[in-house]
Amino acid sequence: MPITRSDLVIFATGVAAGAAVIATYPKWKGKLEPLLSGVLAGAGAAFGDVSAVFEKGAGETAGSASAASAQPSADFPRNGAAAHSPLVI
Repeated sequence: MPITRSDLVIFATGVAAGAAVIATYPKWKGKLEPLLSGVLAGAGAAFGDVSAVFEKGAGETAGSASAASAQPSADFPRNGAAAHSPLVI
């Protein structure tokens, strides 16, 4: 596959942008650090709130399922009564 002129222009633009970012990194690092730390702290708090709701909902679901399985159903006979079922030949 031949390399076209537009491919070279896009590649050269990426190299130039990368060089500009590396050259100016110390200047804008200090300016962006408070913004990034605030965003990350907010995202962490939001994730904690969502995961707490999810864990609470999952715990209720698991608790109700175990409570339902602890009580025998009237539709399902226990203690060998299935041996008298019409399905057993």
